[in-house]
Amino acid sequence: MKVAMLGWEFPPFVSGGLGVHCFHLTRSLCKLGVKIDFFMPASGKHILPSHPSLRIFEVSKVSQGPYLSFSQQAKNLSRTYGE
Repeated sequence: MKVAMLGWEFPPFVSGGLGVHCFHLTRSLCKLGVKIDFFMPASGKHILPSHPSLRIFEVSKVSQGPYLSFSQQAKNLSRTYGE
């Protein structure tokens, strides 16, 4: 089985509980034979995977620009014309 996970932190760089939870969850799943691709914002610091079945991808941040304005327009239209 393959799993894609999204998060904003992973040990050793954590600022709260999400990173710790992601570490333990990925470790447990990898022990069960699950292959995991973990995606997180680029930090500029190389993070080593804690298991051979875990790959960590640091991705560039994307501007919210058109996506945020589209969702705001959709919300406004649904309030105006929705039931």
